[in-house]
Amino acid sequence: MAFEIVVQGTCMIATQTGILDWQDCDYAFARCDDMLAAHPGIDRLLLDLSGARLAMKPLEARSLAKLARAAFSRPVKTAIVHPIDETGAAFLQSYVMALQENGARVALFRGIEPAQDFLRPRNGLANTGLLPTWLRKAM
Repeated sequence: MAFEIVVQGTCMIATQTGILDWQDCDYAFARCDDMLAAHPGIDRLLLDLSGARLAMKPLEARSLAKLARAAFSRPVKTAIVHPIDETGAAFLQSYVMALQENGARVALFRGIEPAQDFLRPRNGLANTGLLPTWLRKAM
């Protein structure tokens, strides 16, 4: 299992690869929250789980939903890119709903591009840190 966090401007990108169970998710979300606390200017999070294989049971999904209710100390706009299989998406849905109850804008995606579009500021600013340089210049 590998976990990496990169901060680009006001966006934090967290990438998780390998086999992922609910304890790994708890660790990943705790690390994200630590980074959010250390960088108060971050207002968006891209959690890329597309390289992970989720190994969770329904009971563990409920445990993760409980963790999610207190996952982040402040709501940030969050896009989660999940593995293609439906089991992973169904598992993460409970996490997404718990974050939404806390006031965060959260959505699940099957690919990086739609997730980046969801996170892109709508005020016309092109310097999101998520776009390739050539595309930012074109905007």
